[in-house]
Amino acid sequence: WACASILNLKKEEVPTVLSEFKRILKPEGTLFISVKEGIGESMVPDQAGERFFSFYSLDELKKPIQEAGFKITHTKIISDKELTGKAVEPVKPNWICIYAVNS
Repeated sequence: WACASILNLKKEEVPTVLSEFKRILKPEGTLFISVKEGIGESMVPDQAGERFFSFYSLDELKKPIQEAGFKITHTKIISDKELTGKAVEPVKPNWICIYAVNS
């Protein structure tokens, strides 16, 4: 369960992390990953100060997951409004969610 966690890693680190997920997850075990939709990597100000974020497109995130040996079973892009039930200003990036199976 990697809910909003790998988005704080550099994109170059993600294949190594995914290979470790594959190693420790049981065969046919389910993987969940969510990241913010967008382009590039940057420091982003927030209530805690500043944090590093990597932003992805759906296809950009699917590729390393599949290359790590997972079979993607479901994808969804969710807006913050959909997630929280209320509009937020300024508008925040959508969330990309992927479920995959350790094949």
